[in-house]
Amino acid sequence: VGFPGFPQWLGKRSSQGKKQRLLSETAMHMRQRTMVNTSTLRLDYMCTLRDALLKPLLEGRKESVLDTIELMDAYGLSRDDLFE
Repeated sequence: VGFPGFPQWLGKRSSQGKKQRLLSETAMHMRQRTMVNTSTLRLDYMCTLRDALLKPLLEGRKESVLDTIELMDAYGLSRDDLFE
């Protein structure tokens, strides 16, 4: 990597590291209630879990928020896991 490309590489490396850290933290929180590692979380759970958590919130009903909180509790997730 030449000098002009170094800042771009550093920025991408930083973003990749943050995403990996968030994935590891989420897997650690879910590991208390499920048998999940980072690969399983990323490949099998993430899209389905994201839709299950966010669709009710987008509906805007009060019951939807409670449903999302119950689902988060079932998987051992915190607010930070959802919004970071």
